[in-house]
Amino acid sequence: MNAQDYMVEGSDYLVSLTKLVGDDIADVMGYVTYEFGDATFKLSQVVFKDGTTVWVGGEHDCAYLEYGKDAPKNLGTETLEALWPMEDDE
Repeated sequence: MNAQDYMVEGSDYLVSLTKLVGDDIADVMGYVTYEFGDATFKLSQVVFKDGTTVWVGGEHDCAYLEYGKDAPKNLGTETLEALWPMEDDE
């Protein structure tokens, strides 16, 4: 596996969720909120074709997918760490 295979073309840090998990995404759900003034679509969950639901957590400027050990294909911690190892600050 090569991290570059999952990157968004033209970006050096964005990762494509559909490239990472394949075409297994059935829907991306959310709701409309006026929390920030204007009407905004706030993501709440990603649903996969097998019925697995992954919730979106975090705040408006720092969203992330919440899943346990039964993470969908390529979203498990071991896979993500293998593709994008933690960089040393040394």
